Order: sequence, then C-alpha cells, then structure tokens
Amino acid sequence: MDTCVSSCPKDKFISEEILECVTEEECKNLNLPGNRWIFNRWCILSNSCPENYEFVNNTCKPCLGSCTKICPGASLEAKEHIDSLKGCTHIDGHLEFRNITDVYVLDQLEASLSSVREIDGCFKVARSDAISSLQFMKNLQRIGGRDKHKQCNNHTVFIYENANLKKLFDVERIETSADVSIGFHNNPELCLSEIQKFATILGISKTNFDQILRNEKFISPYSNGDRASCADISLNITFTEINPTNVTLEWEPYNKGNVTVIGYTIFYILQSIFAKEDDNDVSSNMCSSNGLMSRFISNNSIQLTKLQRFSAYVYWIKVYHIQADNRSGVAGSTEKHNFTTLSDDPDRPLSFEIKAVSSTALKLTWEPPDHINGNLAYYQLIAFLEKDDPKFVSKRNYCIHQHVISSVKEEVKPPFKKWLNQTENGTCVCETNIFKIDDIFCGPLNPSQSFSNEDCNKYMYDVVDKSKMANEALLEVESVANDERKHKVSKKYLLENESGARIPPNTTVTDIKLLANETNFVLKGLKPFTTYIILFSACNEEFRGKPQCSAVLFSAERTLANISADQVSNLNLKFLRANDISLTWQDPPNPNGMIVAYNIEYKSTDSSSVNVPDCLTWTQHVKNNFIYQIQDLDPGLYTIRVRPVSLHGPGLYSRTITFQIKSPLNIWVIYLLVCIVFVISVVAVIIYLWYKKKNTFDTVHLITSINPDYASVVYIEDEWEMSRNDIKINEVLGQGSFGQVHSGYIKSKKLPCAVKILNRVDNPSWKVEFLNEASVMKKFSEAHHVVKLYGVVSRGDPSLVVMELMERGDLKEYLRKSRESSQSISSPEIYLMAAQIADGMTYLAAKKFVHRDLAARNCMVAADRTVKIGDFGMTKDIYETDYYRQGKKGLLPVRWMAPESLADGIYSSESDVYGYGIVLWEMVTLAEQPYQGLANEQVVDFIISNGKLGRPFGCPDVLWEIMVACWNTKPKYRPLFSGIVQKLEPLVGPSFALVSFYHSRQGREYRMNYRSGNIEPATNEQDPYHYHYYLSDEDDVLMPYDEDMYPLNTRTFRVRPAGPSNIRTQPSESITP
Repeated sequence: MDTCVSSCPKDKFISEEILECVTEEECKNLNLPGNRWIFNRWCILSNSCPENYEFVNNTCKPCLGSCTKICPGASLEAKEHIDSLKGCTHIDGHLEFRNITDVYVLDQLEASLSSVREIDGCFKVARSDAISSLQFMKNLQRIGGRDKHKQCNNHTVFIYENANLKKLFDVERIETSADVSIGFHNNPELCLSEIQKFATILGISKTNFDQILRNEKFISPYSNGDRASCADISLNITFTEINPTNVTLEWEPYNKGNVTVIGYTIFYILQSIFAKEDDNDVSSNMCSSNGLMSRFISNNSIQLTKLQRFSAYVYWIKVYHIQADNRSGVAGSTEKHNFTTLSDDPDRPLSFEIKAVSSTALKLTWEPPDHINGNLAYYQLIAFLEKDDPKFVSKRNYCIHQHVISSVKEEVKPPFKKWLNQTENGTCVCETNIFKIDDIFCGPLNPSQSFSNEDCNKYMYDVVDKSKMANEALLEVESVANDERKHKVSKKYLLENESGARIPPNTTVTDIKLLANETNFVLKGLKPFTTYIILFSACNEEFRGKPQCSAVLFSAERTLANISADQVSNLNLKFLRANDISLTWQDPPNPNGMIVAYNIEYKSTDSSSVNVPDCLTWTQHVKNNFIYQIQDLDPGLYTIRVRPVSLHGPGLYSRTITFQIKSPLNIWVIYLLVCIVFVISVVAVIIYLWYKKKNTFDTVHLITSINPDYASVVYIEDEWEMSRNDIKINEVLGQGSFGQVHSGYIKSKKLPCAVKILNRVDNPSWKVEFLNEASVMKKFSEAHHVVKLYGVVSRGDPSLVVMELMERGDLKEYLRKSRESSQSISSPEIYLMAAQIADGMTYLAAKKFVHRDLAARNCMVAADRTVKIGDFGMTKDIYETDYYRQGKKGLLPVRWMAPESLADGIYSSESDVYGYGIVLWEMVTLAEQPYQGLANEQVVDFIISNGKLGRPFGCPDVLWEIMVACWNTKPKYRPLFSGIVQKLEPLVGPSFALVSFYHSRQGREYRMNYRSGNIEPATNEQDPYHYHYYLSDEDDVLMPYDEDMYPLNTRTFRVRPAGPSNIRTQPSESITP
C-alpha cells in the first residue's frame, strides 16, 4: 500500500517526476524519456541538476548568483514538452512553438520559459492560435540564429499563420547576429507597427525595415494585421438621444485617402465587465461570452437598445474599407469612449410584509429592489383606514351566527438583510404629511356591486349558502383573535389617483417618506382591530423634476384587538311601569372595528334562578332608538349587565345594576297565603308521622331477615382476577369522584397498564357497580379499536381495574390540547380517527352491545394516536358537566343522545350511530361543547323537536355527509357503522386494514350474515326501528335506499330563550349546506 513519508529511507532516493522513493537501480531504469542519475539524494535527468544548482564538469554545483541551465533545443506542442524546459536559461539549438491551440497551456508557458535568456538557434512560432502574446519570455536577451536555414526558412525569427497573435516581446534589447533576418506572414491580428517595434529591439533600423517591408517576401503588409485595428482614427461622435434603456449616436462619415468605406462596427460593453478583462482580449474577441456586444451598420448613426438602466458602458467603432487596389481591410479603430444610461423607476421592494404587532401598530418589513436603476432616495409609504361597511355587516345576524374563534400558527420569517448605509442605531428622521383626499381623481363612486366571496373574505366570513346569499345574507364568521390572516380588500371602495395608487375619496391619508437605508418601519397611532390599506413603493432621485418611483405594492392588514376596548359605559335603568324597565348605555368610544350586537344578561337574585341571556343586534338597537326594554317581569330583586359584541368578538361586561320589581299585595291575599301555609303544614306533619311509623317497622323486619336482593348484585370472581402484589401503581393520570386513574405496571407480564382505583370503599353498592361496569369489557378483548381489560382485583380494598394504558388520555382532552399545539390535527388524521372509532363500534354492534354513551370523552388515544372505544359508563364523574339528571332518572348525556332515546328511552345501535355523528362534530370543532349556549333542558326540547347542529367551519364534505346521515330523524335511515368504515376506507392508509375488525375474518362474516339477514341489530327495546336496514347487492351501504329520504335538506333550528323556563323553537332562515 502507498504511504506518504516526510523523507525517503537511506537506501532510496527522491524521484520528483513520479513522486516516489526509488533505489538507484530503479532510478536508472525508469520508464520515462532520457537517462537519469543520482545527485544529493535526488533521482534526476542526466546532465541536469536540482533547483539552485548548475551542471559543471559532469556534476552539479551551487549557482554563484543566477543559475545557468543549458537545455537542448525543442519543438513545443504539448504541456509535457513545455514542462521539460522549466528552469532553462540557455537553449542550445532552435526554439519552436508549433500548433499550440490549447489555451490551458498559456500559464505553463510563462512558468517554464520565463527564465530563458539565450537561444543559440532561431526562434519560430507557427500555427499556434492559442498564443496572443510572446511577453511570457520576459528575460530573453539573445537570439543567435545558428543554423537558421535548417529550421526557420533562413530567418533568425520566423512567425507565421498565428490567428490571435497581437503582441511580441516586451524587452528593451535582444542581441543577435549581424545577418539577422525576420519573417512575418499571415498573422491577421499582428499590426505592422508591432513588427516594426520588434525589429527595433533586434537592432534593425527603420530604413532597413522599410526595405524589408517593400520586399513582401519577408514581411507581408497585407496578410499581417488585416483583421486588426492597427490605426487609431478619430471620428466626431455625438449622442443625439440618451434614455434609460437606449441611446442614439451619430458621427461624421470616415473619409481619408482614396478608400471606399464598407461599414462601421460599434462595440460596447458594461464598464464593470471591461475593467476586469484584458483590453486586447475584449477588443478583438467578438465571439466571447464576456458581455461584449457589437452592431455592424453601413451608415453613420445607430440606436443601441436593451441597455441596462443607469449603467456605464465603454464603446469604440471600427471602420471597414476597400482600398484603391481593391483590397479590403480595417482602416482602424477609434479610442475607447464612455457613456452612461439615464436613471429610471426602480423595481418594487422585495419581501414586503405587514404584521400587526399591537392594537395600535403595524410593522412593515421589506428588502431593497433587485434593480434600483438609479440612486435610491427614499421609500414612499401611504396608509389610510378602510372603514368597515355597516350596510354589509348588518346583513349578518350576529345573535344567530356567533363568532367562532380560530387560531393560526404564526409564520416565522427569516431576518432581512441590510442595505445601503444604514445608521448604527437604526434611527431616522421620517417626513410625515397628513392631508385629505377629495373627489378629484375620478368620477363619483358607484356603490352597486354584486355580492362575492371577496367581500366575505374582507370581514373573514365564509359563505354558508351562495345560492341563498342574495336573499338571506347569512354568514359563518371567523373572528380574528390575535394576528390571524390577512384581509382581501374590497375593491369597490377604491379610486385611482394620478400616480396610479388607488385611494378612497374623502379619506385621511398618512404619507411618509422613509430613508433609503431603512428595511422596516412601525406605523403607530392606529385604531384597534381596524383594516388599514398600505401603498408602498421605492423612489429614486427626481429626474428633470419628475419622481422616479417603482410600481406600488398594495396590501392591507388589520391591527390586533384591544381586549379592554369593548365595554359600554353610562349604563342607565328606568322604570316604565310596575313590571317594565328600559335600559340605555353609551357605546365604547374606540371599539375593535365596529359594534355588531349586544349581550344583555339579567337574572333574579333568587338562588334557584338562572341567567337569562338576550342578544340584540346593532341594527335592532338603532331601530329601537338605542333603548332596550324588558316587560312583564315577575316581582323580585334582579341584576342586569350589558356586553357589546364587536367584529373581534364579545367584549367585557358593564357594571352590574341591581333593581327590584315590587309586588302589589293586598290584605286578602295575605290571609289566603296564611291559610294555604297552615294547611300544607298540617298535611306535612301527618305524612311525616306516617312515614316514621312505617320506616320503624321496615327496619325491625330487615334485622331479622336476609335481604335477598343484596346477593344478586355481589361480584363473582373469575379467571380475570389478578393478584394485588402483581400490580405496581405509579403516578396519577386522572381524578374523579369514583376514584383515581394511575399508570401502572404488570410485573408478571412486564406490561405497562392503567389502573383504576375505587375510593369509596365504605359503600358496597359502589364497589359492585364499579366491578360490574369493568366486567362489561371482558367480552371485548379481541378488537384492536376497543380498550382491552387486563384484569380486576376484587379481593380487599380498594378494588382495582387493570386496563390497557392509553398514554394520551381521552379524545376530548386530546382535541382540546391540539388547539394550542404547534402541530394541528390534519384532515387525514381526522379521517383515520373517525374510521377507528367506527371500526370499534362495528365490533360492539357485532357483539350486540349498545354503548349508550358514545362521546369523545369515552374514546381513548394511545401513544401512537390510535383511537379506541373505552370507559364503558365509567367517566360520568370526570365530565360531570356533560351529563344531566332528567327527573328522577340517572345522569344522562343528553347532548349526545338520539331523539328516540330522550323521548322514549329507546337505545339501539342506531342511537349509537346518532352519538357517533356528534363525536365527528366534536372532532372537527376540536372538542367544542355541542349546542353551546343552551341549557340542558333546552337541549332536550331542541333535539326532540328534530333540531340539528350546524356545519362547523372548515368541515370536510365527507364528514358533514356522514354527520347528516347519522342525525336522520328516523333511526332506520341512519347508516351502519360498517357502512361508515366503508365510506372512510379510501381516505385512510393501508395500515388500517391490518388491524381493523372490519377487514378481519369475523368482520367479513358479520357483514355477510347481515346481508343475508341472519343477524338482528343490537337494541335494548323491541322496536320496529331496528328491523329495517337497506343494503346494496355488493356491500354495506351508507346511504338509505330511497334517496328522497336522505336528509340532505335537514333543517336546522335555533333556540331563543324567552324566559327563565320558557323555550320556543323555530326553524332558522338557513339551509345546512
């Protein structure tokens, strides 16, 4: 293996040619041209020496002064030939350059031949198009010309057929023999003046040179320099027109001697490029890619177009002519001159961004234009307020269609680079002008304009039903809390001024000029939650009194909201009659946008009373002359307060006013009440005595007998029983009134788990109910999408239920946390979770099990975000606000129950499907409370009256289609869970089929039996609803058999509370999309 070493071993020597350590024998036998010998531990060519040594008397000696290295004559064609002369000072023979066409060897020529001082023979350059100059031989002192007749056509210097040779030697004197002779032929770029200069260096007088020139045999005056501009001519050039991208110039016709002008070629190149190039290379190489441009014309004027703005150019003109002897050529070239194009409008600023940084400020950031096209003077900033259109906003009823808050992740932008000479502290003096714009730019504003989505985007609305919008104008709103998304500006308000900027008439405008070195600016003193139109452009210095500004950047942004701005003041209450009041207030002086509605909340101070919320739109408030009235109040002590609702959303409540409605009672009423109270008291005493006597008898009876009902509810141990010592209990995961949920570990199985612990050990019935509810899960240990039960510990206290550990908790809490998560839940994830829940419910339906409490809180999320059905009746105390006790019944999840369950107590797989639709609604809204704003009693009446939830904002069509089908009033037209899985299957990944019950053998058998009618639906009541399922010939069907029955046109209802306990329902004006 080759290894790099710092020095060779003692028995080996350095070979610079092959970069290896070799023996003396290997040195003499190297497979390279020439013989080699050993000197000073170097293997070198015979008769040669290392650097700073010279060959004397068959050995190498240190040089005294400059070294003399004699090398044999050579004909150089390739790089390896040139390398052989490196360091040579004397050439013992001829030196010839022949057929050198590779431009990459030019640097090597200077490296190898710059040390040559003497050439004993002749010097010859032939057919070497890559050589443009011989100045690389900068130390040449003598050309002997020995045996010149053999190699150089009897010339001391013979140079011919070199297409690009322009310069000869750049030395003061070259010695030669007395019979010196030179020959130059067919060198089209070599001027005769350059040849004469070389002849002088050789010692040839001008007289002798003229004689040689007359004898065309040695030097041809026609084949040398015939393509070069060898003569400097003078043309009187004038510019008749100079513009940013073109110039026009003309000159006096060339008229010298007896010649006929063929035409002119003008060459021009950017001065910045010309300064980097060699003058001769640029002047002659017309085909190069260095940016040199040329135009040939026959007349004496030309317009140069497509020039760069505000740029300096170098130009010159060549004249082509025909002499009297019909020989054509170049008469000469002018000197190089300069011109500069005029400045022009700059490009638009780059990366222009507007961001709301507070309720009163917008921050603008930008980068300078790519092409400034002049001297950048300032940035022009024009800003004005775009008022919200009250007529347009009033089309929406904000009491029916309330705000829906959304959050948008803030985009992180990279910092912008600085430009020009920015000051160190970043401060500047900004020139600010405030003025009014009148109707001087164009004709009167035409307010008529068709309704469009762009108008909705201006106020962050979504069109609910475009076909109905012209008549109903109902919108779904999305409030911009924080800095959410940018506004599209309604163009119907904009007019165009003389500079092209579109500005509303009669608008107060802020005009600011920012220094050219600025890249950001904070616009302050703005109104909260208000849209501002921003016009931004870059401007150069004025030219001839005209401003040179870029195209205007047009954008808009709404400031952030001021949380404390929306609060009414001067709340004033008056009594109209005994039971009627009126209320007035003063609007906020500087609200967030504009006020669109008011929330009025009043209640009796009686502890049993509830708040009575009422909503009043701004339009209704105006029609009521800004007076709010409440009539027919019952006697009592009341409190009332008002909260404004702006475009941003609900504001702050006003101070609370307490007032009393007095009861006009007379003496006969008092007597009647006393009598009633007396009779009630007597009856109560009689009932109490009877109950006490009966209770004493029952107690004695229970002591002397065994309660037969108690044994029927005793939990019986089975194979699911686990040892308490086998369970390790860790930290608390959840807390409820029944007990706690801990993370745990099954020691024997080395398996993480969740452990539920019952706290109420003093109540045997709670323990039995706790264990029996857990026993339900024993039947469902086979499905992947149902939480598995590992076992129970019933011996001793407290009782334990050991289940599968779901690290991410219940789905409701998971959805809530995702609102503020840096990674929101995507639509594919929603589809997969919906399919997993439907698959778990398909398994329960196949087992003829009715869940009766399907909700997001009863679905659990594993570490890999798999959603499973869990907690069969064991979460009522954790989410107690989600349940309602109707009469003397137990706690009921009324917001998730089907109409038949609420009305008749019927539970079935179809009622579970109805609850599944509510779960989808929770998933899309990220766990918002269904029927938000309605009390539980109102929800019951609303659902029984066939009310439906509205479509959530941004809800995918496929999920909304499933929701509508699940909420069908008739249970028999609701889809099967297996049909829902079939509907969602194309939207989920292939991994779902590997674990789902739907795709398992049992799932396929269940579906086949269902199609053949061998399976009856799960139900807890014999009801005709449960025997009608419409199936297709191929597979499960999601939609009903009769498409006319499909609830695409389900009507939604809105509830309007009319009093503390009175609820009315009526259809809304919108059709659910």
